[in-house]
Formats: sequence, structure tokens, C-alpha cells
Amino acid sequence: ALAKHNGMSEVLDPDYQPDPNDQDEIDTFKFQQGFMFTVVQYSFMTDNTKMFVREHYHDQDAQKVIGKLLQFMKNSPRTTMEINRLTKNLTNLKLDNNWKGTTEQFLLHFQEQFRLLDDLVNPDEKMGPRFRRILLEAAVQDMPVLKNITNTDEYHRVVSNSKSTNYEQYFNLLLVAAQKYDHNSRNNPHKNKR
Repeated sequence: ALAKHNGMSEVLDPDYQPDPNDQDEIDTFKFQQGFMFTVVQYSFMTDNTKMFVREHYHDQDAQKVIGKLLQFMKNSPRTTMEINRLTKNLTNLKLDNNWKGTTEQFLLHFQEQFRLLDDLVNPDEKMGPRFRRILLEAAVQDMPVLKNITNTDEYHRVVSNSKSTNYEQYFNLLLVAAQKYDHNSRNNPHKNKR
């Protein structure tokens, strides 16, 4: 984000090439490459990054260094382990008495776990909305106020012979119900029983 803010986004784009007929664009990109090479050289101190920097020390091609680093990170065993950990967490995540935050915080946490997972996998490997909804339904099934959202949606689908709400709509319905529940629970300490 900082590189983009400072006009260095071209270096982060592995497909970008300056217009060979525009000397200003070539000079600007060359400056960006030098600046970002220095940033990478002194900011990323892993062994792999150092290896990529050494490979391009002669041409100071920050674009290639960053590209190799991103490719390595996507395909590393650590990334695979993190994908496995996040997937396991998502399938086991439950809103129950062990959750210490609010109901709204649980839903936002659930959504954040998917965001983290989505950042690590290729777009064609992301879990689809139907499976996301199934996991979310399972995560909140022990909380009656949220389970009612699922039941109401199912009744509506059967009665009106329509599709059930999609994941995003379902999440937003749960979020509204959670906010109301949390608000009422704050005002009535005896009601905060999951």
C-alpha cells in the first residue's frame, strides 16, 4: 500500500513494462526500480529474499525480485501449512461459551479468517459462497437468535419457491441480528446466555 501511495506500483506489477517510445516513462521506471530495490534489500531480511536480491544485484531489477518473492511465498511449505491451519480453524470455529468476545466480533472474526485464506490461495481455489455459508451456518447453529435466521430463510425459500439467500446476504442478516443481540445483552446482563 505504501509503495502504491508513493507512485511505485509499476514495480509491483510483474507484467508492467514502460513504453519504449517514452523516455520519461523509462527514466521514471528506472528510478522506481532503484528505489524499490533498496527497499527490498534492507527491509526483507529472509534468506530467500537475500538470495533473490543477490541474483539481481547487477541489474537491480526490483520487479523481478518482488515477483520471485511473491511466487516463492505462494508456493512455500509454510504457506501450505497456513492454508491448512486456516481451513481447519474455519471448519471447527463455533460460536459457543468458549468465545470471549461479542457475537458481532465472532462474525467479523469468521469473515477475517476467510479473507486471510483467500489471500493465500489462487482465485480458482477459493471456497465458493455455498460452502462458505454452510460453514457459517455450522458455526452459529448453537446460538438460537442466529439459528433462527437460517430457519427463517429456509421457510421463506420453501414457501415462496425461491432461492435461499447467498452467503453475503446471509452474513449481513446474521450481522444485524448479532448487533441487536449484543446491544440487548449489554442492557440486560441476565440475557447474555449463549
